[in-house]
Amino acid sequence: MIKLSGYMNQLNDQKISGKSLMTIMTIGDYLEMTDTENNPYQRNKLGVKQYTKLVADLLDDTVMPPISVVYCGTKEEILNGLDENKKFIILDGLQRTNCIMHCIERLRRNEGGRITTEQEFLKKK
Repeated sequence: MIKLSGYMNQLNDQKISGKSLMTIMTIGDYLEMTDTENNPYQRNKLGVKQYTKLVADLLDDTVMPPISVVYCGTKEEILNGLDENKKFIILDGLQRTNCIMHCIERLRRNEGGRITTEQEFLKKK
């Protein structure tokens, strides 16, 4: 189970009878919980070349811009801990997620910034 922390205001979506919550989690938990391959809501991944600055900034330990995802679960699951077998679906943030993956590749080649290891990067919030 993955516990969410840092809840902000809850927003109600009347059209779909859904709830939106803002939370903070580590990059490692985010990657573990996200389906990056099967996403009907996102366009194709762009090359990382357009996002070189974001990759460098992430490796220098800057704050990651927000990513919007969908989690299809019950209120109890969200409050008590997310099922690790269910995956988030990215609504907004596929390119940022692609940059996260590129950061990990760079760290594996010892090409970090202020962050120098994959383990340190995956613990980043």
